[in-house]
Amino acid sequence: MLTGLGGPVKAAVFGPDGNVLALGSIDTTVALWDVRDPRRPELLGKLTGHTDRVDGVAWRPDGRTPASASLDRTVRLWDVTNPRRPHGLATMTGHTDRVYSVAFAPDGTRLVTASEDRTARLWLVDVDRVASRLCASSSPRVTEAQWEEHFTGLPFDAPCP
Repeated sequence: MLTGLGGPVKAAVFGPDGNVLALGSIDTTVALWDVRDPRRPELLGKLTGHTDRVDGVAWRPDGRTPASASLDRTVRLWDVTNPRRPHGLATMTGHTDRVYSVAFAPDGTRLVTASEDRTARLWLVDVDRVASRLCASSSPRVTEAQWEEHFTGLPFDAPCP
């Protein structure tokens, strides 16, 4: 049994290898648990940054990138390559009301989110593909502001020639 949680759990999902469990909570966090030994689960780290409860969690097939959906109207991508030191990769905005669920496509390049705003949104989450689309639509080149809008938290790297 997992105890010491910060509040009621709204989402629970195993990582692709089944060894890490992600729990989204009304305390605005996602807790990462090592559950290889179910008799001795170990808290690895917490994903923090949402400002309202987390209702949805999903894992990218790579096992290093969970996504969280929150009532704060955002979806966040996380890097948990080192689950004891997780950090945010991106914050996706666009929903106008609470976001309840999130799911990755099997190839990990797309994400779908569902919201109280009566929409489901599709997101490209493959940095190279998004950068290519941004280059195709941006003239003459991608600005730092455009980069930040699409890749919040990633250092600016002008992708267009």
